[in-house]
Amino acid sequence: MPARRAPGGTETWVAIASSAVPRAESVPAGTTLPTPRTLIATGAAVAAGLALYAAFPGLNLWWTAPIGVALLAIAVRRRSPWTGAWLGLLTGVAWFVPLLQWTALDARVGWWPWLLLAVFQACFVAALGAAAAWCGGLADRRWWSWPLLIGVLWVADEALRSRLPFGGFPWGRLAFSQADSPLAWLAAAGGAPLVTFGVAVTGGLVAAAAWHTWEGLRGPAQRPATGPGKTAAARAFALAGTTLLVLFSGLAVPYQAPAGAPVTVAIVQGNVPRLGLDFNAQRRVVLDNHVEATFALARQVAGGQATQPDLVIWPENASDIDPFRNPDAYQRIAQAADAVEAPILVGTLLRDEAGSVRNVGLVWLPDSGPRDRYVKQHPVPFAEYLPLRRVVRAITAKADLVGNFVPGDRPGVL
Repeated sequence: MPARRAPGGTETWVAIASSAVPRAESVPAGTTLPTPRTLIATGAAVAAGLALYAAFPGLNLWWTAPIGVALLAIAVRRRSPWTGAWLGLLTGVAWFVPLLQWTALDARVGWWPWLLLAVFQACFVAALGAAAAWCGGLADRRWWSWPLLIGVLWVADEALRSRLPFGGFPWGRLAFSQADSPLAWLAAAGGAPLVTFGVAVTGGLVAAAAWHTWEGLRGPAQRPATGPGKTAAARAFALAGTTLLVLFSGLAVPYQAPAGAPVTVAIVQGNVPRLGLDFNAQRRVVLDNHVEATFALARQVAGGQATQPDLVIWPENASDIDPFRNPDAYQRIAQAADAVEAPILVGTLLRDEAGSVRNVGLVWLPDSGPRDRYVKQHPVPFAEYLPLRRVVRAITAKADLVGNFVPGDRPGVL
C-alpha cells in the first residue's frame, strides 16, 4: 500500500507494509530500525561538531563555523526537544573532545578530567539543540525568523556557558574562531556576543536556504504545508542572497585611518622546558628564558634589525617568582626593562603574608621599576583554584595539584 502522511504536519511518514512482503529473518519481530532521516540527522549532528572544531586553532578554517551551526540547525528541525537535546549532545562531544585535548597534557592528571570537561560543555550544546528543536514550530509559521532564532539561541547558550558554574568556561565561543573572518568587524560594535550572533545568523541563513531548496525539489504531494507566501525556491534564493549580504556586510562599513601616532609592541614568549601543571617547579628557568629573549630583542634593536618597541609584553606566568619577595627576580626583570628601554607588562604571581596568591599584570618601567598593576578578577576554576576542594580530594589525591588563587577586587586600567 502507498505511504501516507502522519498526523501533526511533521515530516514523519508512515509506511503500511503489505502482508505479501516477507519479514527479513535477520530482524526480530518488533525491532525498530532507525529511519534514513534519523541516520541523516545523527550524521549531520556529528559533522556539525567536527565543523565547529575545524574553525578554531590549529586548523583555523573560520568558514566552517557557520557550516557547523547550519548542520546542527538542520539536524534538529522538526524534531522533539528530547531528540534535539540528544543531537546537540552529539555535536558537543564531537566538538569539545578534540578542542579540549590540551587539558590532558599532564600525564599525572590523566585523561578523565579532559573527557569529563568535554562532556559537561557538550551538555550546554544539548540544551541549545533542545531549544532550537522547540522553536521549530515558529520557524514553520514565520519562515524568515529561523536564522534570527538560531542567532539568539547561540548567544544565550554562550552567555550561560561563560557564567555557569563557578564563573563559567567560555572556551570555544564562536566569536573566538573568527579572527580572519569578514564578520570580525562586528567586534567593534558589540564585542564577542555580536560576532557570535553574526556567525550563528549566517549559519541559520545557510540552513534555511538549504532547507527551502530541498523543499522546492520535492514533489507537491510530499511537500509539507508551510502556509501562504513565496514559493520554496524563491525563499531559498532570497535566503542565499541574505547570507552573502550578512557575511560581507563589513565591506559597507566606512573606516578611517588612525589619527594617532603608530605604536610598536613587542611580544616575548620565553617558553617552558616541558609541558604540564608543574610549571611552577620550573619558574626560575621560565623567568630566565623571558629575560634572555628580551636581551636578544634589545640587541636586535641596537643592531638595526628590529624597531625600537614602545611596549614589551610578557605572557601570564612569565615570572612565577614574586619579584617583591625575591631580590634576584626583581633585578633580572629590571635588567631586561633597562636593556630594551621600554616598559614591560610582566605576568607574575604575588604572594601576601597569609600565603594567598594573586595573578597579576605588572607594569615595569625602565630605570624606575614596577608601577601600576592589575589583579585577575576571575581565577580559572579547577586550574587556579579548586571549587569543592574537600569533595574533590576525597575522590583523588591529585586535587592538591591545583593552587588557591584569590581574585582581585577592582578593575585596573594600566
